[in-house]
Amino acid sequence: MSTEIISFRYAKALIKLTGHDLETCAPVFRCFETLEELFAEPHASKVLKSPAMPEELKKSLLDYALNLEGADQLMKNFVYTVLEHGRVAFLPDIGKAFVRLVREANGRVTATVISAIELVDEDKSVIEKELGALLKKDIEMATEVDESLLGGFVVKVGHSQLDLSLKSKLDALTNVAL
Repeated sequence: MSTEIISFRYAKALIKLTGHDLETCAPVFRCFETLEELFAEPHASKVLKSPAMPEELKKSLLDYALNLEGADQLMKNFVYTVLEHGRVAFLPDIGKAFVRLVREANGRVTATVISAIELVDEDKSVIEKELGALLKKDIEMATEVDESLLGGFVVKVGHSQLDLSLKSKLDALTNVAL
């Protein structure tokens, strides 16, 4: 089973425990941010991900991070359950999945627009407005540049992708011509 599927399942379980209201979930978001910082620290990450390290040592590290954020017992128990099931390395991905699910439940999605050149603010706002109308959601847009697209852009929202790039159109013409 993929990391994404496992993370999604844990995130979904946490939503059932906490609800999906943005205000209620804010402390959980902060806990996941702190846990992500812990995993970004090379020595801590090595300890947490190593199957040879004792569970109590891992729990102590996680406790340290959770206590920094003032995590409630529900959040601590959730993290301990993930640890007990040997999935502690999934915590950063569970956090990302949790944030995405809560945002989507509140009508907000993140769209990544990949274009051949850097988009100007006017283009960004037009794309954001059109995507919002199409998806009937509030859009938070991120942009990336991929010069191999030649022109146009690709939009990624969750697991969906809309490819309006010149490269894909030329590839399609090439396949038809063969």
